[in-house]
Amino acid sequence: MACGVPVVSSNTTAIPEIIGDAGILIDPNNPLEIAESIGELLGDPDLQRELISLGYAQAAKWTWQSAAQLYLDAVDEFTFL
Repeated sequence: MACGVPVVSSNTTAIPEIIGDAGILIDPNNPLEIAESIGELLGDPDLQRELISLGYAQAAKWTWQSAAQLYLDAVDEFTFL
């Protein structure tokens, strides 16, 4: 997403939280769904542009700075317990 590539990704683990509405989430155990989603994306330039735009915004939420701050906040919270 941060590189301007529309995303088709797994709908399992924490990936949906990371992707948000900026990509197409699929069942990784369903080859037909994977193929159909990639085909839909390849055949729809409007969808590509939309997901690229949403992807940049979503990727901006996940920076090293924000990860470090979340870590420090967690350490501070733990310290006061």
